[in-house]
Amino acid sequence: MEDKKIIKLQISQDGKVTRLDQDGEGAVKRPEDKRDDILSPGIDLLEAEEERKRPMQGDSDRNRVESVDDDEDDDDGDGSEDPFDGILPEMAEEKRWPAWKKMLLITSIMALLFGAAYLILQLRHFDMFTVEHTEEVKRASASKYLMLQENLVKYNNDGAIYEDGSGRTIWNETYEMTDPIAKKSGNMIIIYDREGSSIHIMSTTGAKGVINTSLPITNADVSSEGNVAILMQNGGTGHLEIMNPKGNVLASGEVHFENSGYPLGIAISPNSEKLMVSLLSVKEGKPSTIINFYNFGNAGQKAIDNIVSTYTYEGMVAPEIDFFENGRALAFGNDRIQLFDSGAKPRESTRIKPKGDMISVFHNDSIVGYLTQEEDEDSKELQDTIEVYSTRGFHRYSKKIDSSYNEVVLMDNNEVMVSDGKDIAFYNTYGVKRFEYSFENTVHAILPQNIGREYLVVYQDSIDRIKLR
Repeated sequence: MEDKKIIKLQISQDGKVTRLDQDGEGAVKRPEDKRDDILSPGIDLLEAEEERKRPMQGDSDRNRVESVDDDEDDDDGDGSEDPFDGILPEMAEEKRWPAWKKMLLITSIMALLFGAAYLILQLRHFDMFTVEHTEEVKRASASKYLMLQENLVKYNNDGAIYEDGSGRTIWNETYEMTDPIAKKSGNMIIIYDREGSSIHIMSTTGAKGVINTSLPITNADVSSEGNVAILMQNGGTGHLEIMNPKGNVLASGEVHFENSGYPLGIAISPNSEKLMVSLLSVKEGKPSTIINFYNFGNAGQKAIDNIVSTYTYEGMVAPEIDFFENGRALAFGNDRIQLFDSGAKPRESTRIKPKGDMISVFHNDSIVGYLTQEEDEDSKELQDTIEVYSTRGFHRYSKKIDSSYNEVVLMDNNEVMVSDGKDIAFYNTYGVKRFEYSFENTVHAILPQNIGREYLVVYQDSIDRIKLR
């Protein structure tokens, strides 16, 4: 077999090809534009191509081979090296953000936009409205109204109706009461006959039960679970009972006026575990209030009569007490508002001391406030002032109002409404006057709807659903 002749080629960075003989000495260098003269007719082209692709020895030879590869990829075809080759991809890689950073940026921008929109809406003032719907109701003013979740409860001496925003009846509960009082917690509501003997328990879905007592009901409250705390009176003894919607007694006790004091208020925690009782004691002609906390869970098992906390306040009368949905509690006194924490053995937290006498008080699960008369720093005259706090006792705002307003109501959307029957104004959680209007007819109640600018306005014989503008 005839031996094949091995030809070695050397390619420089400037594109010149040099043929090497077997001794490794260079032959004549030829320019790249005369490639038809580089190889003689006797050279095996396949072996030459394989030799070109095979790594060469030495750094200088390796660089020469790489220059040929670069030339093949060069778009210009002139064999020149791109000075930016390898730089731009690295710069692009450095500037490319991770997906979580992009998501964080988008989320932040959206939060800013929503925050700005919310702030603009809160600062916006309305003095007009459109009537979206009118419902004719006979003796509408004879009923009382409250919102249970997103819908309306109308109740009076003859029964209660639960309606959605379009006026469709969800449930209808009939009864006969002399002085119906409603209390609610979460999805539950009770209506009891004060000084009577019946309690009706309902939820957003319908009736849950009826409790009939053997003694007159002085006060009652309901938990989010539907359990009812009842305070009854018989001569000089107060009877306390906690019952479930079926009428089964879960806990009971007695309060003797001579020893403990006269019971003024009762409240049950949302989870039915704690009970709060306010007692009035008078010694040597001086009143004081005793507040007892009962715990029917593990914390109160070893306590006497399940009483885990007791507080006495000299000179204070506190007929109104309550639990917030978060388990914290409050007591409205004649000269202060006392807040308590949500522990198993509740402790005092913040005490709010008004500058003047409290004319009326209000609260829900987010807001605590009162109407008082404070001395104006400039005129030195008494000025009606609304003071609003959070449930932890942080002061939110003060707002001076016209003395012609005789009613202050905290609505479910945390807006404070002031009214004299026709002239009405709303203040939002920042103390900004959101709405002001003089109605032609007497308004008996206003209730906010689930939609931000819609309200129900109750007149003598009709109910309007309005939208602020």
